[in-house]
Amino acid sequence: MKKDLNYFMNLNYPLEIKKLTEAEGGGYHVSIPLLGKYAFQTDGDTIEEALSKLDSVKEEWFEEYLKRGTQIPEPVNEENSYSGKFLMRVPKELHRLLALKAKENEVSLNQYVQFLISTTFIADTLDKKLDTVCDKFQSIIDDYREVHYEIKRSNEPTEFSQVQIYQFNKAV
Repeated sequence: MKKDLNYFMNLNYPLEIKKLTEAEGGGYHVSIPLLGKYAFQTDGDTIEEALSKLDSVKEEWFEEYLKRGTQIPEPVNEENSYSGKFLMRVPKELHRLLALKAKENEVSLNQYVQFLISTTFIADTLDKKLDTVCDKFQSIIDDYREVHYEIKRSNEPTEFSQVQIYQFNKAV
């Protein structure tokens, strides 16, 4: 496919959209950080206006880049950027131990390492969730202790309340 102006104009670049405060003039600021946050930027009273102006900015810059032969970055599709494979170098002794453990479990080295990585990842995720739950539980306990202390303190007789009780009993 020929990478001409039309090709680049139709690419789906991630945008950064910021609502401007009244002190900043109001409206919206839109930019394309991948292409140059300060070159590919504009603003407008509405998001639609800012996006429309950004298309004009993109067209001007893309025409200039194509005329000069400047390489134009293309957005990366995150879903397609991972193959599921990566190479990892480990010390020889660790390699030997992992291979022995894999053989002991009657699986391939790849399957065994994948198992270790998966279980460690899951354990780490669960550990973080458990920490969050424990923190919330501790907060509940702390709140309970504080409320219990206040109730206990308010039920302790004071000299003033004993005087009131004596006066009440005397009056009755």
